[in-house]
Amino acid sequence: MIKLNKARFCGLLCVCTLILFSCSAKEKKEKEAVVFQYPKDSLWRGIPMKRNTELYKKNAFPSYTDSVLLFADAYNNFNYYAGIHKNEVPALLKRLNNQQYINYAYLSSLGVPADKNSREKLSYLNLRGKNLHQIPYELSVLKSLTDLQLSDNKISKIPQYLFNCRNLKKLDFSSNVIDYLPVEIVYLSNLEELSLRDNRINNLPANLSQLKSLKVLDLSNVHNKLSTSYNDLRQIPASVCQLPNLEKLLLEKLPIQYVPVNIVYLKNLKLLSLNGCSSLNVYNALKILANMQQLQVLDISFTRTYRVPNEIVNLKNLKVLIWQEEGNYNKAEIERIQAMMPNTKIYSGNGPRPFLRNNSINTIISGY
Repeated sequence: MIKLNKARFCGLLCVCTLILFSCSAKEKKEKEAVVFQYPKDSLWRGIPMKRNTELYKKNAFPSYTDSVLLFADAYNNFNYYAGIHKNEVPALLKRLNNQQYINYAYLSSLGVPADKNSREKLSYLNLRGKNLHQIPYELSVLKSLTDLQLSDNKISKIPQYLFNCRNLKKLDFSSNVIDYLPVEIVYLSNLEELSLRDNRINNLPANLSQLKSLKVLDLSNVHNKLSTSYNDLRQIPASVCQLPNLEKLLLEKLPIQYVPVNIVYLKNLKLLSLNGCSSLNVYNALKILANMQQLQVLDISFTRTYRVPNEIVNLKNLKVLIWQEEGNYNKAEIERIQAMMPNTKIYSGNGPRPFLRNNSINTIISGY
């Protein structure tokens, strides 16, 4: 019995000794593993990591030794700017030069001068109908650009880099496939004219009202039967009604159903076109618009309207009223309005009508 207990005690002692030795060795091993490792991007970060951590496995070199000392020669030949070995730099530069030549040739075909000084002075650029699917990045360096025409292309997105052209005053995106206007549009603080007609807009950013210089806004569907794009604006966005210096607002052939009361906040609005807004209750809309005594030009053509409210006489400064309807069935109502507003020139029937887009308000009123 005594021998048996002695054997058991010895065995237990051996097990404890092995456990203690194992723990001590493991602790020593872990302490030895705490070294400074260097990630694959060859930039020293000085992050102490254990070998079994995921960060170590993901970023460290295969060797568990000091990576910088082991690959010192590779570091001496490493080009940090290009992120490649120095032997690869000449080939990279050659590819970049070739690509730059191709870019300049492409831009020259678009009318952008290859000469740097000429590019910096360029103020007008017409890229209508160039079959563009995106706006070329190189346009972002045209710091003096004030008028950019991009209509009749296949552009779907307005990129961030375009907003580097801070001197832009006129921007025409008409007849593209743009589905939204980025909030960064407000960076164009000098923008005076913005055309988004015949696109795929269904809303506008809330901060659009920060475009304090904007005078002309075109959201129409001029060619909605021929175009693949259609602005599906069911109501006039609130941000539009807060544009402080807006003078011309074109909403032709939009599916809007009512005119919001806060449109009266457009104190500088002189021209409003609701031409072709067949879903709009024009009779009720005119009761609201009658409070905008600064209006000088109003177009309510092809809205299927039979009569207008007497409140229209409150528009004391209305110089031009355009109200053409199919079949000229509004003839009697036109005569009634003309008798009430003898100083207003009314265009009706099948006769010629003034061109509101791209003409100044004075030109429209003068009839030229």
